[in-house]
Amino acid sequence: MNFVPLRNIFIYSSNPCKELDFMSKVLLYGFITSHAIRVDTRLYIYDAENSIVYFFDGHELRHLYAQEKSLQGFSKKIFCENKLYPGVRIYSLDIIKTILPVQDLYVIMRKTVDETRIHRTLNKIITSIGIIDTETLSLYHNYISGDIISLSTDSKVIFINQAHYILDNYVGGWIRRYGTIQRAERLK
Repeated sequence: MNFVPLRNIFIYSSNPCKELDFMSKVLLYGFITSHAIRVDTRLYIYDAENSIVYFFDGHELRHLYAQEKSLQGFSKKIFCENKLYPGVRIYSLDIIKTILPVQDLYVIMRKTVDETRIHRTLNKIITSIGIIDTETLSLYHNYISGDIISLSTDSKVIFINQAHYILDNYVGGWIRRYGTIQRAERLK
């Protein structure tokens, strides 16, 4: 299905297997909403130690639940054992260079935030949004062109949560709840 706008989250990790707690939170805040999963979201986790990218597609993703033990087990199977559940793939680093340049809007981690830019930018028609953490941005800043919104935080998990909150308010989103895909309308 074609979900508009599509959210692409790019997160850097030195080694996801050694950061299972953090990875579990990234998956939780990247995909899970109240009794639903974000089907309009794709997550790219750059594993620096192994030079690969873990790709998660919210539309195809299965077996991801909010319970802590379940999240830990899911993360361990993927990042430590390379088990590929539905909606999970492993790619070379070139996937980031292919996906990053085609975003209509970029939400990035920075120290400064311009609220007027957020309002002005999100009133345009947007088909794809790149949500990028600081480390990924430093590695791939040459591939970014177009409108940028910056959010000020030091935590990648809070950054993902803030980005989703702002986007949910301005552009709505798509979720799968109880087996049915539905549009989650804007909150404003």
